Amino acid sequence: DDPVTQMILTELLVGEGFAVTCAEDGQRALDLMRERRQTTLPDLVLLDCEMPRKDGYSVCGELRARYAAWLPVVMLSANTDEGSVIRCLRAGANDYVRKPFNRA
Repeated sequence: DDPVTQMILTELLVGEGFAVTCAEDGQRALDLMRERRQTTLPDLVLLDCEMPRKDGYSVCGELRARYAAWLPVVMLSANTDEGSVIRCLRAGANDYVRKPFNRA
């Protein structure tokens, strides 16, 4: 996601006791997953639908092909139309969160 949203999400998640790893684009996210496969995969992946180099839909599809359904993937997007939600779910996302969102 964009740096500001990454910072906000990181602060929220770290504040709740989670370890967080961020990627600046979709390709880097996949690279990090490949690197982590040698150690421990994350408990959850948060993806923005719109990212540089490789969008969230493509990244989600590749994650599903490699890690099947046991790896939870939640897509985040400012796109609020029903088509975007359906596209995320068809790519393999477990859930979809519309931005902006609040902590409540």
